[in-house]
Amino acid sequence: MKFGKEMKKYYSKTRTKIFAVFIILISVFVVYANTLQNEFTNWDDGPLIVNKKEIRSLDFENIKKIFDYKADGTYQPVRVLSYAIDYHFWGLNPVGYHIHNILLHAMAAVFLYLCLLNIIPQIRGMELLDNKSIQYIALFTALFFAVHPVNVEAVTWLSGRKYVLLSFFSFLSFYLFVKNSIEERYSIWLSGGSLLTAILAVFSSPFGVVLPVIFFLYDYCRDESNNPLLVMKKRVIHYLPYLIFVLLAVPKLWTVLVMGSSREHYQGNAVYTLWCMLKVIFDYFRNFIFPVWLNTRYTDYVALTMMDYKIIISLVGLSILIGWIIRQMKKTRKNLLFCAGWFFIFWLPVSNIVPISTKMADRYIYMAGVGFFLWFVSIIFNHVNANKRNIVNICMVSLLMVCAGLSIQRNMTWKNSIVLWEDSLKKDPLNVLALTNLGSAYFDRGKYKDALRYYFPAALLKPDHFAVHNNLGAAYMKDGQLEKAAKEYLKDIEINPNRIQSHEVLAKIYKKLGNNNKAMLLYEKVVQLTGGDPEKYYNLASFCAAQGKYEKAVVNFRKALEIRPDYPEAYYDMGRVFHNTKRFDKAEEYYLKALDLKNDYPEPYNSLGNVMLAKGAYDKAEKYYRKALEIRPEYPEVYYNMGNGYVLRNDLETALEYFRKALQLDSGYSAARQMINKIEQVMNDRSSNKE
Repeated sequence: MKFGKEMKKYYSKTRTKIFAVFIILISVFVVYANTLQNEFTNWDDGPLIVNKKEIRSLDFENIKKIFDYKADGTYQPVRVLSYAIDYHFWGLNPVGYHIHNILLHAMAAVFLYLCLLNIIPQIRGMELLDNKSIQYIALFTALFFAVHPVNVEAVTWLSGRKYVLLSFFSFLSFYLFVKNSIEERYSIWLSGGSLLTAILAVFSSPFGVVLPVIFFLYDYCRDESNNPLLVMKKRVIHYLPYLIFVLLAVPKLWTVLVMGSSREHYQGNAVYTLWCMLKVIFDYFRNFIFPVWLNTRYTDYVALTMMDYKIIISLVGLSILIGWIIRQMKKTRKNLLFCAGWFFIFWLPVSNIVPISTKMADRYIYMAGVGFFLWFVSIIFNHVNANKRNIVNICMVSLLMVCAGLSIQRNMTWKNSIVLWEDSLKKDPLNVLALTNLGSAYFDRGKYKDALRYYFPAALLKPDHFAVHNNLGAAYMKDGQLEKAAKEYLKDIEINPNRIQSHEVLAKIYKKLGNNNKAMLLYEKVVQLTGGDPEKYYNLASFCAAQGKYEKAVVNFRKALEIRPDYPEAYYDMGRVFHNTKRFDKAEEYYLKALDLKNDYPEPYNSLGNVMLAKGAYDKAEKYYRKALEIRPEYPEVYYNMGNGYVLRNDLETALEYFRKALQLDSGYSAARQMINKIEQVMNDRSSNKE
């Protein structure tokens, strides 16, 4: 009889869990379904997804390359691998990438719910809650995580993949850790699974290194002792695998977690950063409670004094929080410590203790926010008796529906780059980054005048910004305003004297404006800046050749070939220099060297044909021309040159066929048209003379 009751109770709990999981999954899919129509945006999706070569293959060598550690950049191999999986199945269709993000977020919410079901009854101060209250607290906390609009950025932004990966692996790891903690015997399988998923969390984002601290927080808050060393001593066997991993991983991850993105405190003063982050804390909690000011990019306004209402409120709030935690701990209650600890531990890597590039972002509190949601839900159910629970549930569901509606609306702002940055500018019209990125969105669509409308105020607001003059120059150039473009690139070079791309573009502008001397100086400067890049020597040599400075061209082609002997284009263009100076034997030599390195290169075959024509070797010329046509059958210049060959042989009918073929392939080929007209005239004259 007792066994039957236990089984009935077990099945009832299981059904409740399944139903709760179903509610979480449905809620996530309903809220984020409208993201499937969203495009890639220009907020990092280009370099991280669209233009990233590493995601184009799932073969072993590429996966190995993805996991190779590089100290000079971000190390997030699981994130890159997840994009590679998406690319394998979806190519560059953003729908698949959005589905992946939604699934990860949904599963993270499920494991959070399962985790909290086991954690809540163990936390000091929550252990007396009845089973239904525990179920509701776990479910509503997970649902707030699932549908709150502050989490939209982490889920809807495709470049934010690392955050949904981090939450999925972190919550799964925590769930396995907790299960192992409440088992009667230590399980190597649960421990190994928790460690493996913790490692995957860290390889999704280095921010995962704080996960062992969360594990300790859980153990500390469920232990009756207030002595952290004593708690650690009791649980050392559980922490040992994570400590070993942290000791091995953190020294390497430090370069990408901190050194790779670190900045300096404003004016070298950490106090200014402290004041700024106190303002950020105020704004975060405002966004939790009233999520209507959410922005893609919050401006990092510097706080030079604590005399700001946000800073004062944050200081007062933190003082009350600390006092409340101390008071609770004296009564062996640690539920508030657990909630606050969760928030601040997950927020720690982005708290700017070590300054990073961004002070505030919604994605930074994606996981930290669970601490706030848990506190909010638990404090209500802690103070509500069973009779009023239905009313509270109705209020909670109503609040969740409001959050869901705001999230659906927020998803729409990520529809494309233009909508995204227009929304950002509505909330902060002086946001330089938003102005710049909105200008770039129009630029990418070929709307250069619209791009200028946003680039120009960005340059006025922050004239020393690293990108604004470069962007203005590019837009003016595309719009045909070359003089203005040149001025902007000059300003950009003043700010960024070592920016090679700006020197190269400005050289091209001067070339178009006919100012070849200035263009030459810039090409030479590029060579100097790169310190021996063969491509830059090649560009300089090509420019010299175009200006008829053949000896200087030869010198620079030789330098390019000294650095890179397997450079077929340099051999070919050097051959053209010799060809233009009528040194046909040298031209032939370099054309053949180009073909030795690249035998499917049609241009040298065409040029060799021209050399043979100049030497009067018509059969050899035709042989080379036909080789060029084998590689590129639709090559009008070759047909034109073959026509010239038959003119030299006085075979005008055959020549006419080749000139017509050249014109057929390129209707704007004026030289071919002129030859056709001349030959037809000659042939008509011959017919008239015969008559």
